[in-house]
Amino acid sequence: DPDLYSKNDIRLMEFVSQQIATAIERKKIEEKLKFLSLYGSLTRLPNRVLFYDRMRQEIAYAKREQKKFALMFLGLDDFKKVNDQFGHDIGDQLLEEVAKKFNKLLREADTICRLGGDEFIILLPRLKQPRENAEDVARKILHSLGEPFLIKDNQIYVKTSIGIALYPDDGKKEEDLIKSADNAMYTAKKEGANNFHWAGFKLT
Repeated sequence: DPDLYSKNDIRLMEFVSQQIATAIERKKIEEKLKFLSLYGSLTRLPNRVLFYDRMRQEIAYAKREQKKFALMFLGLDDFKKVNDQFGHDIGDQLLEEVAKKFNKLLREADTICRLGGDEFIILLPRLKQPRENAEDVARKILHSLGEPFLIKDNQIYVKTSIGIALYPDDGKKEEDLIKSADNAMYTAKKEGANNFHWAGFKLT
């Protein structure tokens, strides 16, 4: 009932309502900015900042507990052809669909980051049987990404190469592990697409 409130009361309530609405909107913006500072805007996957933070944590844990973990470096071999043939919009949608498949395949404990272009890196921590478990994940990824993607009535096929490195066998520092996995991925590419290759050397 309007008669219950004076004009000053109504003005005060309107002012408070506006302040609450502004605070809610500001909170939403802050949350969005925080998300974008840690995740990619296209794929919604963790970015380098978040990935390296989790990797440092896992190295510290593995070193302390004398455990192993796996690192994967993955490349989509035909991505440039997709962009050239269908355009960058289709290429971006393909990356989004690839990211969705990764999220379905990987555990919550795993972290995947798009490094840029057609390259991704995956952290597989706390594995009970590191080599066997990592190979199982690699096979699942190859099988899933080997299926055609249907984007705007276009059936798109991609080939994938994966390099796998193991901590501490293939490196004890972040950059050493990544380099080992990266080199292994290029070996996989040379051997023929749609396969994985283990890092075969130790870095000192």
